[in-house]
Amino acid sequence: MTKRTFHTTGIAGIFLSLAFFFSSSVFISGCSSSSTSPGTTSTVSATDDMQNNTISGTFQKAPSPMDGPTVDSMTITKVRVVMSGLHLHVSDETAAGVGSFMSQPTVVTFVPGSVNSLGSATVPIGVYTQMIFDLYSLNPVTDATLIAGNPAFADFLVGGTATIIVDGSIVKNGTRSTFSYRTGMVRNLKPVFIPSSLITVAEQNYSVDLRFDGKIAFAVTSGKALDPTASENSATIDDQIAKAFIAMH
Repeated sequence: MTKRTFHTTGIAGIFLSLAFFFSSSVFISGCSSSSTSPGTTSTVSATDDMQNNTISGTFQKAPSPMDGPTVDSMTITKVRVVMSGLHLHVSDETAAGVGSFMSQPTVVTFVPGSVNSLGSATVPIGVYTQMIFDLYSLNPVTDATLIAGNPAFADFLVGGTATIIVDGSIVKNGTRSTFSYRTGMVRNLKPVFIPSSLITVAEQNYSVDLRFDGKIAFAVTSGKALDPTASENSATIDDQIAKAFIAMH
């Protein structure tokens, strides 16, 4: 009769291997279930700055009829804006913005060579095409508490309510003088992002910059600047200023 021999060492090895396999699986499963799930929001910080604050014609060319009176040169020293509701924007099809960089009307100042913080906002991860904000007209009665708490608003209530004040100097017929251009226009502005019209905010901190371009606001086809002291230029300058805000990323 043939004698059967059982290799207990081999069987024990198999059981040990299976035990290790199952314990490893439980460990991996436990780690997976306790891991942090992907986030759904991102923090975006916003700043502002200015470019092309000096405007001077480099060649002589008769301005077009719609250009209006010009000056020899212009230097912008400061642009102040009362704005509210600064948000990111998804598209023209949606009315509201996303996130909020400021909770109430604020004076935002653009100064050549200076980058200023506009705050930060938590927004859903996604694709955005624009920034959005309102030019805000202060009401001395309903905004009395707000005005009293912010001395920066005082200049916007002198001689009528202004929403934007541009300060600087001009050279006209060889004579230099200072100017302060004031407009009370109230508009909802949506600066488009450049250099790409789309930004994708993912799961990391992101930054955007709201820029004021002096040439867009004041320069004409001759390369000179519209005279900010000529009343007939006001409507054109207002329209150009509204286009002079650029969203950079």
